Amino acid sequence: KNSLASKWLAIHDAPPVLCIALKRFCWTATARAKIDTAVTFPFTGMDFGKYTESKQAAVYDVQSMVVHHGTSINVGHYSAYGYNTMTNTWCHFNDANVSTIDPDEITNVKPSETPYLLFFVRQQQLRSSLASVELSLGSAKPSTL
Repeated sequence: KNSLASKWLAIHDAPPVLCIALKRFCWTATARAKIDTAVTFPFTGMDFGKYTESKQAAVYDVQSMVVHHGTSINVGHYSAYGYNTMTNTWCHFNDANVSTIDPDEITNVKPSETPYLLFFVRQQQLRSSLASVELSLGSAKPSTL
Protein backbone atom coordinates (compact mmCIF):
# COMPACT_ATOMS: atom_id res chain seq x y z
CA LYS A 1 0.00 0.00 0.00
CA ASN A 2 1.33 3.48 -0.88
CA SER A 3 1.63 5.99 1.92
CA LEU A 4 3.21 9.37 2.52
CA ALA A 5 6.71 9.12 3.91
CA SER A 6 9.75 11.26 4.48
CA LYS A 7 13.40 10.39 4.73
CA TRP A 8 15.94 12.15 6.95
CA LEU A 9 19.71 11.83 6.95
CA ALA A 10 21.85 13.10 9.83
CA ILE A 11 25.62 13.51 9.79
CA HIS A 12 27.21 12.39 13.07
CA ASP A 13 30.41 14.42 12.74
CA ALA A 14 31.17 16.85 9.94
CA PRO A 15 33.99 15.26 7.89
CA PRO A 16 36.80 17.22 6.19
CA VAL A 17 35.43 16.16 2.77
CA LEU A 18 31.75 15.46 2.24
CA CYS A 19 30.63 13.56 -0.87
CA ILE A 20 26.98 13.80 -1.84
CA ALA A 21 25.55 11.51 -4.52
CA LEU A 22 22.37 12.85 -6.08
CA LYS A 23 19.85 10.36 -7.37
CA ARG A 24 19.90 11.04 -11.10
CA PHE A 25 18.37 7.85 -12.49
CA CYS A 26 15.15 5.98 -11.73
CA TRP A 27 13.29 2.97 -13.03
CA THR A 28 10.15 3.52 -15.06
CA ALA A 29 7.78 0.81 -16.18
CA THR A 30 9.95 -0.02 -19.17
CA ALA A 31 13.42 1.48 -18.70
CA ARG A 32 15.80 3.45 -16.56
CA ALA A 33 15.26 7.21 -16.93
CA LYS A 34 17.36 10.24 -16.10
CA ILE A 35 16.12 12.62 -13.40
CA ASP A 36 16.77 16.21 -14.55
CA THR A 37 15.38 17.96 -11.47
CA ALA A 38 17.40 21.09 -10.75
CA VAL A 39 19.16 21.15 -7.39
CA THR A 40 20.32 24.55 -6.22
CA PHE A 41 23.09 25.04 -3.69
CA PRO A 42 25.74 27.66 -2.95
CA PHE A 43 29.23 26.93 -4.25
CA THR A 44 30.72 28.58 -1.16
CA GLY A 45 29.53 28.82 2.41
CA MET A 46 27.15 25.84 2.48
CA ASP A 47 26.44 25.15 6.16
CA PHE A 48 25.66 21.49 6.80
CA GLY A 49 25.65 22.11 10.58
CA LYS A 50 21.87 21.82 10.81
CA TYR A 51 22.19 18.26 9.47
CA THR A 52 24.69 17.18 12.15
CA GLU A 53 23.83 15.79 15.55
CA SER A 54 25.73 18.62 17.29
CA LYS A 55 24.03 21.37 15.20
CA GLN A 56 27.37 23.25 15.21
CA ALA A 57 28.39 25.18 12.12
CA ALA A 58 30.05 23.02 9.46
CA VAL A 59 30.68 25.32 6.49
CA TYR A 60 31.73 23.80 3.17
CA ASP A 61 32.68 24.90 -0.34
CA VAL A 62 32.17 22.85 -3.50
CA GLN A 63 35.58 21.58 -4.57
CA SER A 64 34.61 19.28 -7.43
CA MET A 65 31.71 17.51 -9.06
CA VAL A 66 30.92 14.81 -11.58
CA VAL A 67 28.32 15.54 -14.26
CA HIS A 68 26.42 13.24 -16.60
CA HIS A 69 25.91 14.82 -20.02
CA GLY A 70 23.05 13.15 -21.84
CA THR A 71 19.43 12.20 -21.72
CA SER A 72 19.53 8.67 -20.29
CA ILE A 73 21.74 6.06 -18.64
CA ASN A 74 22.31 4.50 -22.09
CA VAL A 75 23.13 7.76 -23.85
CA GLY A 76 25.63 10.17 -22.40
CA HIS A 77 29.05 10.89 -21.07
CA TYR A 78 30.58 11.70 -17.69
CA SER A 79 32.98 14.57 -17.06
CA ALA A 80 34.22 16.36 -13.95
CA TYR A 81 34.75 19.90 -12.75
CA GLY A 82 37.30 20.78 -10.11
CA TYR A 83 38.37 23.94 -8.35
CA ASN A 84 42.12 24.58 -8.40
CA THR A 85 42.91 26.28 -5.09
CA MET A 86 46.44 27.15 -6.23
CA THR A 87 45.26 29.24 -9.20
CA ASN A 88 41.71 30.02 -7.97
CA THR A 89 40.20 28.70 -11.20
CA TRP A 90 37.68 26.06 -12.19
CA CYS A 91 38.78 23.29 -14.56
CA HIS A 92 36.77 20.92 -16.73
CA PHE A 93 38.14 17.36 -17.00
CA ASN A 94 36.69 15.69 -20.08
CA ASP A 95 38.54 12.47 -20.93
CA ALA A 96 42.06 13.50 -21.97
CA ASN A 97 41.14 17.19 -22.25
CA VAL A 98 41.56 19.57 -19.32
CA SER A 99 40.55 23.20 -19.70
CA THR A 100 40.17 26.22 -17.47
CA ILE A 101 36.59 27.47 -17.54
CA ASP A 102 34.49 30.39 -16.43
CA PRO A 103 32.53 29.57 -13.22
CA ASP A 104 29.31 30.57 -15.02
CA GLU A 105 29.67 27.44 -17.16
CA ILE A 106 29.08 25.38 -14.03
CA THR A 107 26.37 27.43 -12.37
CA ASN A 108 24.32 27.80 -15.58
CA VAL A 109 24.23 24.19 -16.74
CA LYS A 110 21.49 22.65 -18.85
CA PRO A 111 19.02 20.37 -17.03
CA SER A 112 20.54 17.35 -18.82
CA GLU A 113 23.98 18.24 -17.37
CA THR A 114 23.18 18.58 -13.68
CA PRO A 115 25.65 17.26 -11.06
CA TYR A 116 25.65 13.60 -10.15
CA LEU A 117 28.35 13.66 -7.43
CA LEU A 118 29.30 16.72 -5.37
CA PHE A 119 32.47 16.96 -3.29
CA PHE A 120 32.40 19.60 -0.55
CA VAL A 121 35.53 20.54 1.42
CA ARG A 122 35.10 21.98 4.88
CA GLN A 123 36.38 25.57 4.93
CA GLN A 124 38.40 24.99 8.10
CA GLN A 125 40.05 21.94 6.50
CA LEU A 126 40.69 23.76 3.22
CA ARG A 127 42.49 26.66 4.94
CA SER A 128 44.62 24.20 6.92
CA SER A 129 45.50 22.21 3.78
CA LEU A 130 46.39 25.34 1.82
CA ALA A 131 48.66 26.55 4.62
CA SER A 132 50.57 23.25 4.61
CA VAL A 133 50.88 23.31 0.80
CA GLU A 134 52.26 26.84 0.93
CA LEU A 135 54.82 25.72 3.53
CA SER A 136 55.92 22.75 1.43
CA LEU A 137 56.15 24.80 -1.79
CA GLY A 138 58.33 27.47 -0.28
CA SER A 139 59.31 29.81 -3.11
CA ALA A 140 58.21 27.46 -5.90
CA LYS A 141 55.33 28.72 -8.01
CA PRO A 142 52.40 26.49 -8.92
CA SER A 143 52.08 25.50 -12.55
CA THR A 144 49.07 26.58 -14.52
CA LEU A 145 47.02 24.75 -17.10
